[in-house]
Amino acid sequence: MNNQISISDINNSCIQEVKHSPVTDLIDNLLYHTDSSIRRNAAIKLSDFEFVEEKIINALVLGLKDSDRGVRDVCTRALSNPLTEFAGRYAEMVSPLIADKNIETRNLAAEIMKVIGEKSTNAILPYTKFNDADVRQFAVEIIGAIRNGDEWYHLIDMLNDENPNVRNAVIEALGNMGIEDTVGILIGMYEDEDELKPTIIESLGKIGGSNALDFLSGILSAENDILIKMAVIDSLASIGDNLGICEVLLDEIQSVVPELQVYLLKTICTIANRLGKVIVFPGELRYIAQRALYEEDIELRNAGLVALGNKYTINDIEALIKEVSRNNSDTQQLILNNLLVNCEFEVIIEFFTNFSLFCEKDDVALDLISQLPFIWDSIPYEVRSLTIGINTGLVFSSKSMYNIYVLEILFNLDSNVVFEKMLEIIPELNNIQLETMIEAIRKFADPGLPDVLDNMDKVVININKRVKNILETEFESHNL
Repeated sequence: MNNQISISDINNSCIQEVKHSPVTDLIDNLLYHTDSSIRRNAAIKLSDFEFVEEKIINALVLGLKDSDRGVRDVCTRALSNPLTEFAGRYAEMVSPLIADKNIETRNLAAEIMKVIGEKSTNAILPYTKFNDADVRQFAVEIIGAIRNGDEWYHLIDMLNDENPNVRNAVIEALGNMGIEDTVGILIGMYEDEDELKPTIIESLGKIGGSNALDFLSGILSAENDILIKMAVIDSLASIGDNLGICEVLLDEIQSVVPELQVYLLKTICTIANRLGKVIVFPGELRYIAQRALYEEDIELRNAGLVALGNKYTINDIEALIKEVSRNNSDTQQLILNNLLVNCEFEVIIEFFTNFSLFCEKDDVALDLISQLPFIWDSIPYEVRSLTIGINTGLVFSSKSMYNIYVLEILFNLDSNVVFEKMLEIIPELNNIQLETMIEAIRKFADPGLPDVLDNMDKVVININKRVKNILETEFESHNL
């Protein structure tokens, strides 16, 4: 074909010709003036004209090649917003720039035609037959981005293009168009196009349908290449529409390499969520959900939490602590609620004890304990007392939990339990810890608590007399 489509060949019947000397002056300023600000001003004024004139459009098209970015931006905006009846003509006049040697000019032309949309397609199609493979590829990519499904049959013959990059662009474009009639064609190409397999898989995932789903499910176990498997997993996540697929993936998950297991887990959870279901991983697969909580990708970690379900085991604790240590308030609340509402006492005790040992920053402990008030009403009464008691003790026995503001939260939740726990652990505390305890009592304790002093001697027979006197003095101040 001719490598340049001449603007002079365009039928002018739909565009009004206006003889207007100010227009000519503005065009001259846009195209030839040496001052970029004057060129920009001319482009702005030309784009504001209420009538459509071919020489204005042509000048704006040429302005896309201007050396000044501001001029190019003005021309791009003007050409991207034509009246509907002239949209196709604008695209025809811009389309020769698809073959321009300057990559920025080509990209500006592509962006304009993408914005114009389906009315650009006819202007772009001739460039899919261009003698330069790069131009053919670029034209196909633009058509694919526009997603005009009515034009898919024009691309089918290009699946035999001699250039693999062009074929790849065609496969991607067909996927973007979502035409189910092309599924069989893409499947038929799969075995003969090793380099293009990932794109075929991605496009099948975009198109969907039972044939694509069956094919992708089959090659997941047949393929050994890790990148191919990852592509299949991503596509299945997009189109899986029944729990049977989840069962197939669960059967497959132990046979893939560990790096892929968490991605397969995410796919299973994505499909189940789309169907309004939750799949909790059985005991023998729980390690995969636990491993997901160590990933940096939050979507993988969220899938891991879902797969662990709402009742945790001792073996889940290390991974859960890793997640709550990230200081994400939403997941902290979710984990605490599941832990305190659904789990056995031994799991709760083990969680907080290990958290205090492995948490490296006291602000993380404060942030975690700060979530308790939000879920307090849903926690069974006996678990509330257990939670307050454990954490009160840990405040004084763990460096990471040693924070007076943690005590404030616990006092506000149940001051009686806090105080009783304090009396229990007093003999084990050093002077600094005792001073912290006294400060907390002074700041946060309920004024009604001095009644507990009547039984203090029974609780702490060997307490230092100095500390006892200080405590008595502090409580006397509450009664003044």
